[in-house]
Amino acid sequence: AAPEDHRNPDTLSQLMTLPEMCEELGITENTAYYWRQTGKGPKGARIGKNLRYRRADVAAWVDKQFANA
Repeated sequence: AAPEDHRNPDTLSQLMTLPEMCEELGITENTAYYWRQTGKGPKGARIGKNLRYRRADVAAWVDKQFANA
């Protein structure tokens, strides 16, 4: 029998690419890479060779920026 697939199909649809995340925040990719290197931006993860961001993590990061303003 094939192993069960426990992934939530909504999980993958909630992932954003680097350009998508940059467009949402109105920043350049260079800024996003700088934030990633310095630990200042939203949490991202490499999936294979691709950098992905969860929409929930980006939204939480934006909320935190306003809370700290």
